[in-house]
Amino acid sequence: MNTALVLGNGSMLVNINERLYISDLYWPNVGQENHLTSKPNQVFIKVGDKMTSLADSSWDISVHYLKDSLASRSTAVNKELGIEILIKDCVLPDRDIMIRIFDVHNISDEDKEFQLFIKNNFYMIETDVGDTAVWYPFAQVMCHYKKDRYLGVGSTGNLYQFSCAGPNDNNGKGCVPDQDGELIHNPVATGSAQSCLSYKETIPAGKRASFDSFIVAGDCFDDIKEAAEYVREEKSKHLFSSTEEYWRNWINIKITNKFENSFPLFFEDNEDNLRLLELYKRSLLVIRTQFDNGGAIIAANDSSFVKAGGKDSYSYFWPRDGANVALALIEVGFGDLVKSFFRYCKEVITKEGYILHKYYPRVSSGLASSWHPWIDKAGNLQLPIQEDETALIIYALWRHYERFGDQEFLNEMWDSLVVPAAEFIYEYRYLADKTLENIDKYVSGYKEKKKLSLIDVIHFDTKLPKPSYDIWELERGINTYTIATVYAGLQAAANLAQYHGHSEDVQRYTEAAAEVKEAGIKHLYDEKLERFIRGIFCQTNSEDCNDDKTVDSSLIYLWELDMLPVDDERVVKTMEAIENTLWLDTEVGGFARKENDHYHKIDKTVTGNPWFISTLWMARYNLRTGNTEKARKYIKWVLDHADFTGLLAEQADPNYGIGISVKPLTWSHAELVRTVNLIHELDK
Repeated sequence: MNTALVLGNGSMLVNINERLYISDLYWPNVGQENHLTSKPNQVFIKVGDKMTSLADSSWDISVHYLKDSLASRSTAVNKELGIEILIKDCVLPDRDIMIRIFDVHNISDEDKEFQLFIKNNFYMIETDVGDTAVWYPFAQVMCHYKKDRYLGVGSTGNLYQFSCAGPNDNNGKGCVPDQDGELIHNPVATGSAQSCLSYKETIPAGKRASFDSFIVAGDCFDDIKEAAEYVREEKSKHLFSSTEEYWRNWINIKITNKFENSFPLFFEDNEDNLRLLELYKRSLLVIRTQFDNGGAIIAANDSSFVKAGGKDSYSYFWPRDGANVALALIEVGFGDLVKSFFRYCKEVITKEGYILHKYYPRVSSGLASSWHPWIDKAGNLQLPIQEDETALIIYALWRHYERFGDQEFLNEMWDSLVVPAAEFIYEYRYLADKTLENIDKYVSGYKEKKKLSLIDVIHFDTKLPKPSYDIWELERGINTYTIATVYAGLQAAANLAQYHGHSEDVQRYTEAAAEVKEAGIKHLYDEKLERFIRGIFCQTNSEDCNDDKTVDSSLIYLWELDMLPVDDERVVKTMEAIENTLWLDTEVGGFARKENDHYHKIDKTVTGNPWFISTLWMARYNLRTGNTEKARKYIKWVLDHADFTGLLAEQADPNYGIGISVKPLTWSHAELVRTVNLIHELDK
């Protein structure tokens, strides 16, 4: 079941699937410690003597966000049972509390005995080893806990029954009601523990009844008790309404300030303009749910792959994704929010000045899983980095300063982030005979014969950036995309140095940027093809060193980061190759990220799946070059392939157009925001 709703406040993130089950609950950090890693919490309903669940096809379910808000209003209708349920969900903006309200309508002409069951399948701290589920009478909640992670599930009204059990109890059925809809009031379960709460009421024909459920989070029983008391005092319906209004104000104030009550009328069809406005707002709200309060901007929080047996997820902080999301937020005016992103980067940057592959959401948890090694297959030391992830941080910080002029924040970042990062990208180039120390000083036994890397021999003193992994994290070499980001990072460092009073650094960084640009054009532009190539890649311990001529959508960064003008003939020819090669000539359409892309490939007859980010990049190119009709076509593609609640996946199925891979992908939403921002900029 796919994620349909994401609700959160920067410390608690809740995903709800298309059958209205709570499928993920991350806390106390967005993307870290998903307490529902195995299966979702479930909802069962008994009417008379018939037991069903919301997963049953007999329920017609419609899932919706409330307009301009991180609160939802969904319906579940079962005509056979004569029941319609309105389900409202939210996570409070200022407390780690989730509210669910069930407004039940008996749409039949008979009285109905109605029972609602909330089954909780928590794996505290992502495992079911050492869990406890216990009825905590002082808060009147079922409490699941392990170490200092406590989740309490309760209601502001009267529960009918409760119980807890292990998943193998009750003949392998776990904690479920018996055939009569009764729970046995078991007060505690340990090890792997499930729980269930029930409500019961007779609803007269045509009448309604209301039930609510809350999940409160804390470090101990006292926290749970205090939070439960707060919900009961404030009342769930009031908390839901105030949450709805909070997010509506959060988004609309920024929209008003950004567009001055004049959102771009980009399409001829006003219905499409309204759709674009709604997706723009939804994208900003979704981005906020994926932005941890500690500063980590998470790539995607979608555990469907893990639940299917996979061994990793996208729930990490990739500095590149984060920088692109930060740029979108900066353009809209979220300057204070973005400061925490830079503070996170300041904490993880190495003393040598580079940022590694990806990190956990909680900064103290450090480096996350990676497939980038510290040595090559011959035992030669290499940096396991994507240099763009360092360069783009400086670029984003410059854009922040340019937008807000926050001198005190620049001062805070200067010594701890700007200087080490800028010096690294300045030095990590082919400037002289500087080679990394060979690993065999520390490790013996490598069978392969070691040789000086051919790429180092060829590009000695070219001023090009040294090899690192490409934007798609697969190939290590000298990448055109990375060259553009290093150029932009050095220019940004020069600008920041100017405003921080370091004139000598202004000249150094400016000259270095010019050297990188000149070298990039000299070595990565192919005169015969009349376009830029993707990169230069050399095989370890081999004379095989190749110019990679693969058409890659990331080459848009040549003009996106102002290394070359958008109307430069070399750029124009490069973009023509992207447009002609990567657009899918199918009923679905959309742009693949690169030629012959095998990641999640579904159809061997196309070059790759369409990606939202690459399609939006091409929309921006056509906006920049004045080709409005093509830009409309590509933006319309995004509108048409967003999911029914406005979530953007990483990719779309090339045959059916539905979102595939993870959803939502934060970067996809950021590129939508940046594209609309560009429309507005060009309208001025």
